[in-house]
Amino acid sequence: MGCLTPFLAQAQPGGAVSIIDSIARTKISVIVMVCLAATIIRLIINPIIQKTPSHLRQMGGIRGLKFFTEFLDAIVYAGIFVFMVIRPFILQTFVIPSGSMVPTLMINDMIIANKWVYRFSEPERGDIVIFRPPALALTQANPGTPADTSYIKRLLGVPGDTVELDNNLLKINGKLVTDKAMHFSTPDFNQRVFTPVQLKDLDSRFIMDFKMVEVDGELKAVQRYNEGGPAFLLVMGKVVSDPVEMDEIWGKPAAKIPAGKFLMIGDNRNNSGDGRFWGLVDRADIIGRSECIFFPLSRMGRTKGASGGSIGSP
Repeated sequence: MGCLTPFLAQAQPGGAVSIIDSIARTKISVIVMVCLAATIIRLIINPIIQKTPSHLRQMGGIRGLKFFTEFLDAIVYAGIFVFMVIRPFILQTFVIPSGSMVPTLMINDMIIANKWVYRFSEPERGDIVIFRPPALALTQANPGTPADTSYIKRLLGVPGDTVELDNNLLKINGKLVTDKAMHFSTPDFNQRVFTPVQLKDLDSRFIMDFKMVEVDGELKAVQRYNEGGPAFLLVMGKVVSDPVEMDEIWGKPAAKIPAGKFLMIGDNRNNSGDGRFWGLVDRADIIGRSECIFFPLSRMGRTKGASGGSIGSP
């Protein structure tokens, strides 16, 4: 269905991006070991400096030892503050590995996610959100996708909303709304370069409708494809082609998103595996909001639509 792998953790950047990303994603266990080693070395060296007369501490090797202990202190302070306070609770960097958010976020963009903002406020429609995906999303992704993978998408539906796509056009609570984030493209063979395409020129295979409906007592994501071949439904990613069953499922009204759930969909609509395939995201699984691109320098700036505004009011 033209879906790309939408996770962050499997990025394979190169050059400076690879170095920065590797440092940013250093495991806490490694940071703890480095801080512990630096502290032990510091405790071994410090008595030597203290036993040296003060007028000799600015000379030769002792001066070098003082500089080295200050360097070790900086490592410990940075490790504790950056990796044990800022990264878990305030800010975290991510690399964008796929084209599911093109052109808002390009492949190999490095972003800063605000993990603090949703501790005091609820996610808003239009936010670009980093989150832990549902289990079904991982099973639909590439084989071997790690369980701790993070996804990034745009939030299109908040609790209480009914969200529908009518011929790919966004409807919220039954009304067509402005959707500045909507984008369509044709990927190259390697799915690394995406050529923009207008909705009217979109391949008929990607002309679809979408809504959340209650099926067998569960809220499920349903897509209807009726162009370019026999009509069929995708119900949570599974094909339904029996006409009677299709009519029964699609005939149900669009269901409201329940409390504590959110609908996430990629900007690059025909090249994104998202909530249209695997449903809603729990509030507890939301990690943070994308705030800005900080690398490459040519794209540095506030993430477009990072705090809403890309999706009109219903």
